[in-house]
Amino acid sequence: MSVNEIRALAQAHLQEIEKEKAAEAQQQAKTEQDLQKYAKIRTKDRPRSGRTEEAAAASGVETFEEVVEGKGPKLRSAGDILDRLRWDPSIDLTNYTVSYLERFEGIKEIPASSWIRESTDEDFIPMHRIRNIKRTQADGQQELVWDRDSKIDLIFGSGGKVKENGPQ
Repeated sequence: MSVNEIRALAQAHLQEIEKEKAAEAQQQAKTEQDLQKYAKIRTKDRPRSGRTEEAAAASGVETFEEVVEGKGPKLRSAGDILDRLRWDPSIDLTNYTVSYLERFEGIKEIPASSWIRESTDEDFIPMHRIRNIKRTQADGQQELVWDRDSKIDLIFGSGGKVKENGPQ
């Protein structure tokens, strides 16, 4: 093999490497674009839409927003809400009621403190049947604090409809 043949072979190999690098960079750019389109990102430095920076900081909960333009943060699950009500010491669980869809009887309500999460229990109700969660105020009025259908979340402030001062 002559020097010119080796040089031509090296040139061809370098061109092949450059093509592979360009394809890899293009794939990386597409992956980043897809992540921005579909993934969620933490936005500690930016308040959720409709909330002041003070309210976001006072809630003590890190915010999430979808990157897709025009959408607010995704509605937190009923399980997340019940966990917050159960474990947050500043919240009295006895003031909350869970409304769920009973397959043959329609919407039923039970106290949040009676909600059973153990699937082996005879009275177990799956989380996906929860329709809304209400707080009973001192005057006996009930306030909707989480609703799946209308995407209201006054506990975490997800779903687009938020309250300035969080749970009481």
